[in-house]
Amino acid sequence: MLRRGGRISLLGIPSKPLELDLASDVIFKGASVQGINGRRVFETWYKMQALLKSGALNLAPLITDRIALADFKQGMELLLSGNASKVLMYPNGTPG
Repeated sequence: MLRRGGRISLLGIPSKPLELDLASDVIFKGASVQGINGRRVFETWYKMQALLKSGALNLAPLITDRIALADFKQGMELLLSGNASKVLMYPNGTPG
C-alpha cells in the first residue's frame, strides 16, 4: 500500500472495518499514518489547493467521465455501477 518511509493521511469513515497488517504495512516500512478530522480537514484543503495551483499534482487521470449536469442521473448510475470513480458534471454541457 505504501512505499518504505511513506506517509498517508486518512479522512472519512469507512463503511466497514478494514484489515491492516500493522507489522508489514506500517511498522517494517517505517510508514507514518495520520488521521484527520474536524478542523484539520481545512488545513489539508489549503495544502491541496497549493499543490494543484503549482502543477505538482495532476488529478486528470482520476477523472473517468465528463458529462452535462442535465445527465446527472446517468452520472450517478455510472458511479453506483462501479464503472466510474470521478464524474465531473458541467452546468452548461460538457466542455470542448
